Amino acid sequence: MKIIDFHVHAGNFKLLRDDIQELLTRRPFEPDVNIAEVFSKPEQMEAYLKREGVFQGVILAECGPGTNYTIDSQMIAEFSEKREMFIPFGSINPNYHNTQSEFWKSLNALCKKKSISTKVHPKS
Repeated sequence: MKIIDFHVHAGNFKLLRDDIQELLTRRPFEPDVNIAEVFSKPEQMEAYLKREGVFQGVILAECGPGTNYTIDSQMIAEFSEKREMFIPFGSINPNYHNTQSEFWKSLNALCKKKSISTKVHPKS
């Protein structure tokens, strides 16, 4: 059976809000896992997921307040670029982005990986 993890967060750990970093590092999930490295380094993420039996992982862009609006489609496309096991999933937030320009930027970035999946956040 091939397992696909459809909900994987990744990016640059240091760009997360301080309280989110603290939440993720306060008590390690697993003693031998450095969550900041797994989150930030594609080779570490790939090794971790493979160790857990995952065949492919959908890497989610999260352009929202928890990430200080930094983990956008471009970052996730770059994170996933050289890893066949990663499927990038974009994010467009009209409360933060110029929706039209972010749509085209996301489309161009994600098409390099043959992925055109994008979450569009509701406008508040």
